[in-house]
Amino acid sequence: MTLGHAKLAPSAAKRWMACPGSVAMSACLPNVESDFADEGTAAHTIAAELLVSGLPAHTQVGRVQVVTRSNGDIRTFEVTAEMAAHIQMYVAAVKTITLLASADLLVEQQVVVVPNYVWGTADAIAVSRDHIDVIDLKFGRGVLVHAENNAQLAIYALGAMRALRERDPSAKIKTVGLHIVQPRRPDNEGQVHRTWTMTSDELEVFGDSVRYAIEATQQIDAPLVTGEHCQFCPARGTCPQLRAVALASAQAVFPDLDATNPLVPPPAPESLSLADLSRVLQAADIVETWIGAVRKYAFERATKGEQIAGMKLVQKVGNRRWVSPAVAAEVILAHGLAPYLPAEMMSPAQVENALGKKSAARFVSALVERPLNGVALVPEKDKRPRIEGTVVGLDFADLDNESL
Repeated sequence: MTLGHAKLAPSAAKRWMACPGSVAMSACLPNVESDFADEGTAAHTIAAELLVSGLPAHTQVGRVQVVTRSNGDIRTFEVTAEMAAHIQMYVAAVKTITLLASADLLVEQQVVVVPNYVWGTADAIAVSRDHIDVIDLKFGRGVLVHAENNAQLAIYALGAMRALRERDPSAKIKTVGLHIVQPRRPDNEGQVHRTWTMTSDELEVFGDSVRYAIEATQQIDAPLVTGEHCQFCPARGTCPQLRAVALASAQAVFPDLDATNPLVPPPAPESLSLADLSRVLQAADIVETWIGAVRKYAFERATKGEQIAGMKLVQKVGNRRWVSPAVAAEVILAHGLAPYLPAEMMSPAQVENALGKKSAARFVSALVERPLNGVALVPEKDKRPRIEGTVVGLDFADLDNESL
C-alpha cells in the first residue's frame, strides 16, 4: 500500500529540519518538475527492476522509459549505453553490499518514521543479523551528495530499524550504513560510492532531532533559517528571511553601494583587502542563492505573459550545426578537406577557418541550421525581439542568465 506524498518528505529533511518555517512557506507552491528530475526517475525505475530481475543493465540499452509528471505531461527517455553503465554501477554496489553482509535485500521499500508526517521510499535496504544498509541512487551530475550525516538516508534507516524491531523485538541492530551511489558525480577522490556508518544509539539520537523538528514545523511562528539548504527550497524566491539576509550580507560587504541605483558598480576585486575578500566569499553563497531564486521567480512570471520593467523574454538561438552531417561530409570532401577530425566531424566554423570564410560561405550557409534553444530573460536594451504572451513547456533550466 502506498501512502502518497509525506507532509515532511525525507528527501527534503535537510531543509525542514534546519528551517521549520519553510514547510508553511512551501505548502501552497506547485511541485518543481524538470527533465533532470524525470531522467532520475527513469533511471530509478530501471535500476529497481534490474535488482529484482537480476539482469545486467546493458540489456536495457534502447529501451524507452516513460515518466509521467503530476500534471499528466509525458517524458520519454531512451536508455543509452552510457546511462546503462551508470545504472549498473548502482546495481553492482547494492549486490556487493548485500552479498558481503549476507543480507536480505528490500527494493523500493516504504518506511514510516512518524505516521501522518514522515515516511518515504528507500531505493534499497539490506538487512542482516545486526546491521542495516540503506543505499540511495543519485543520478544527478550537478550537486555532489554526501553520505556523511545524510538526513534523508538516516530517516530511512531509522524507519527500517524501528520496523524490524516491531516485527522482531529480539532484533539487535548495532550499526547502520548510509550509502550514496552517484555515478555521474564523483567526489574529489574520484569515488561515486560514498559511505557513512552510524551506531544504533546515534541513530536514535538523530530520531529525537527529527521529532523536535516536526514539532517546530507545526508552530504558527515556525522560524525561517537561512543556509545552504535554501538552494532547493521551493519558497526561496519569496522568502522574507532569505531576502533580508542576502541584502544585509551584500550591504555589509559593500556598504557604499546605493540600493536605489543598481547601475553603480561594486568595487573592483583588485581593490579589496584580504578582510574584504573574506567577507565577500562568506556572503557569496547566500547572496547567490537569493539572486538565483529571484531570477527563477522572474522567469516564471515572465513566461506567464507578465511584464517586468526593463526586462523582456527573447528567443535563444543555438550554435550552427549541419542539417545533414552525411551530406555535409560529402561536400567538405569535395572541397579537398578530410571532414572528420580524430574525435568528431568538423564544425561549420572549422570548415570556414580551413577554407576561408568567403570560399566556404558558398556552401556552408546552405548546409547549416541554427536550432531554437529555449528563451532568455534579458535587459530591455538587448537587440533581440521581445516574445509576447505566455510561453509554455519550459523548465527554468532553459533560462539563460548570462545577460542578467
